Amino acid sequence: MTDTGWSELGIVTAFSVSAGIAGLGSMIGGWALDRWGSRVVFGVAAIFGTIAFWAGANASTATGFTALSSLGGGVFGA
Repeated sequence: MTDTGWSELGIVTAFSVSAGIAGLGSMIGGWALDRWGSRVVFGVAAIFGTIAFWAGANASTATGFTALSSLGGGVFGA
């Protein structure tokens, strides 16, 4: 946190939002697994989650980090 200057609250918020997205996304993920199968669903989730985490890791603002890391965590969590 000292190297970015971001608050602890902002970083904890990113984790909290990702947990919420994972909880809501699990319903969509379950439906998608039934419809298309695990190979397709997990493949798509791996691609989108990796892109979101990569973009979040390279974000220059706390808002960008929170949004992208939350999305990545939510996709992987679902």
